Amino acid sequence: MDKVTLTVPEMAERLSIGKNKAYELVRRVPHVKIGKQIRIPVVQFNEWLINEAKKNVC
Repeated sequence: MDKVTLTVPEMAERLSIGKNKAYELVRRVPHVKIGKQIRIPVVQFNEWLINEAKKNVC
């Protein structure tokens, strides 16, 4: 079964960025907090990433 959420370190790995940069970026990415844990829904992460890419097309 595929995961429906990502942790911040998993998001960092997918984006090939550092964990600290990922924690900065998570403020702009749709996410939920479960207690102190941050989870990023995969579907919303993918949609956010596509929308960000569209903004940067020349």
